[in-house]
Amino acid sequence: MLLVGLGLREPSAASAGTPILGPTLVPVTSAQKWAAERKGTATFVALAPLFWQIAPQRGGVRPEVAYAQSAKETAFGRFGGSVDPSFHNPCGMKVTAGGADGDPNAHKRFSSWEEGITACVDHLALYAGAPGYPRPDTPDPRHFSSLRGVAPTVEALGGRWAPSPDYGVSIVRDYLDPMKPVPPPPTVPGSPQPPYWPTWDIARGMAAGVSAGGWTLDGWGGVHAWGGAPQLATTGAPYWVGWDIAQGLVVNPNGPGGWTLDGWGGIHAWGGAPQLATTGAPYWAGWDIARDVAVNPNGPGGWTLDGWGGIHAWGGAPQLATTGAPYWAGWDIARGLVVRADGPGGWILDGWGGVHAFGGAPATATVPYWAGFDNARDFVITPYGAAGPKGYTLDMWGGVHTWS
Repeated sequence: MLLVGLGLREPSAASAGTPILGPTLVPVTSAQKWAAERKGTATFVALAPLFWQIAPQRGGVRPEVAYAQSAKETAFGRFGGSVDPSFHNPCGMKVTAGGADGDPNAHKRFSSWEEGITACVDHLALYAGAPGYPRPDTPDPRHFSSLRGVAPTVEALGGRWAPSPDYGVSIVRDYLDPMKPVPPPPTVPGSPQPPYWPTWDIARGMAAGVSAGGWTLDGWGGVHAWGGAPQLATTGAPYWVGWDIAQGLVVNPNGPGGWTLDGWGGIHAWGGAPQLATTGAPYWAGWDIARDVAVNPNGPGGWTLDGWGGIHAWGGAPQLATTGAPYWAGWDIARGLVVRADGPGGWILDGWGGVHAFGGAPATATVPYWAGFDNARDFVITPYGAAGPKGYTLDMWGGVHTWS
């Protein structure tokens, strides 16, 4: 369906199939948990991080696709056919000349798991038509140019990678779909605690309640009330099941509903909040780089923060004085933006937890800080007096840390 806002479309597996290339939708920890629950061997479970390391660098293959295929081909590392673990062959890859399925000599022996995984990922990238493929520096023994682009989706592997027409459908139905993490659970209205997803980097945005509590945005677009904040009407709110693309949350201070920012820069109104005038709003189609949004408290429009720290005015909002604002060119580390309602400038949150005042805003006191660890996801600043700004920081798992 076409989502409210700037026209971001939700992917549809039913209409387009399951893409082999693209950003991962499954954390490696979820994949390992899934494999272990299905009695995968210790080696197979331990190899998962290698798939997540190699696949994005080899044509942009989704690592969970390669791992799901490997689970099918190797029976979760138990093997049992003509190939055993000593082959370091995670996908049933044959030698250049091919041969019978039951002939061990027809199957490629690799020198290491890293080489074997690389070969299988390269073969998937070739089938999917990844840019730069076929490539000369591949351990794939069957890297034939005639295969380029014959199967851009997992379902299309049927009858091509393997004779069975159900081969690709089975990978999706029996392996890939069950691997995906379950949707973030809804928060019980009036819950005193924010939602918390330990070991899952899925918390994305936060807004503070007027009198108590607040709301947390998860990466799929779910909005969770906590600490006494009311449940919001979310009619029309975008929700991207399995796609970590929601980035910013603003709750309407003057009425119902609010607005969600997606990672491409789209701004989506929901719950009765008015559509914002977004003339001049940045939009990076296909690039997940928008990180937070602030709505002008004193007039039209607002501002979008990109991952490098750039602040973009839109909808008639004034350009902010950014003296002292941080800017990390080429480094996606900016995470949150708060614009002052009572004066110039504002504050930017970085992924390590640092809060940077700019444009004349007062500096903050001690804040939670994770040096070298991209853990902070959003922050709020609450009303403050002469002692200076105070507020809360949201971490990647949903934890809320108070500072003053």
